[in-house]
Amino acid sequence: VPIPVSEPVVDFQALPDVRGCAPYTVQFNNLTTSVSNVANWQWTFGPAGANSTDENPIFTYTNPGTYTVSLIASDTLGCTDTLTIRNYVSVFQAIANFNADEPINCVNNPITFFNTSIGNGLSYLWDFGDGTTSTVTNPIHSYTANGIYDVSLTVTDFNGCDSTLFLPGYIIIADPLISIKADTTSAACPPLLVNFTANALSPHTFTAWNWDFGDGASSTGISPSHLYLQSGDFDVSLMGTTTAGCVANIAEPDFIQIGGPQVDFSFTPGTACPGEPISFTTQNVVNVTSFTWDFQNGTLDSGANVIYAYPDSGIYYPILIAEDNAGCQ
Repeated sequence: VPIPVSEPVVDFQALPDVRGCAPYTVQFNNLTTSVSNVANWQWTFGPAGANSTDENPIFTYTNPGTYTVSLIASDTLGCTDTLTIRNYVSVFQAIANFNADEPINCVNNPITFFNTSIGNGLSYLWDFGDGTTSTVTNPIHSYTANGIYDVSLTVTDFNGCDSTLFLPGYIIIADPLISIKADTTSAACPPLLVNFTANALSPHTFTAWNWDFGDGASSTGISPSHLYLQSGDFDVSLMGTTTAGCVANIAEPDFIQIGGPQVDFSFTPGTACPGEPISFTTQNVVNVTSFTWDFQNGTLDSGANVIYAYPDSGIYYPILIAEDNAGCQ
């Protein structure tokens, strides 16, 4: 009587292919042959803990990599066979990612896009949301109109695996806007201490400020204080510069108004000998009720226009003190 001796002969194939893009789903087609019926299947797919006892299992690879697949078949007689194919399934993945150096910007200002995508042999397709595209790895793009723009990047690797990152409203193009605030803007007479504050009205980040207080003084602080020592109406202007280099300007005419007398004076001749008369004449007189002259040698005089002769040689710096009817000087 013949004694049959046999064991299963394990074979399998992966469908639709042994190469694919993550997440990649594989149908394993069991091609095992056996004289006796196969009672048990033991599959391992490569990733830790990934196994199955189905005859024709389906498994999804979620991460890129190269995976070894093994099948053990056991028949009803207790005979077994094993087939292990190393590096059988290859899974690839492309991951799109990017950022921009200055996503809040202004018209016609260049923005650099930095590509941080992951993958092998990547090609790129950018969509800037304004009707323009690019295939450059790290493009530089300028927007010609204010608005909020969606940006997307699609990357494709050498296996045809692709990925798209879409960032809605990522780019904001707007005119930089600022305003000037002050804790006080007027006084009956000088001096007047004013605390100014630069106020941003647009979403930009401002990093540089340039103030002009209208009386010859300036500042680069965001919240400067300034002491006005003269009466008059003063224009205040401010320039702000953003991190992207966008510039905003604002000018407030007659923003600071300080009452009190205003006057200039001139004298002739500019150089004199001791005892030689010098004529002092007031100019641009506003709200002045009295004039006091201090010739800086202990001599005082009054009146809008005076004549004085210095008795001694020297260099003198005459002072005119003007006063209005409110007592402001």
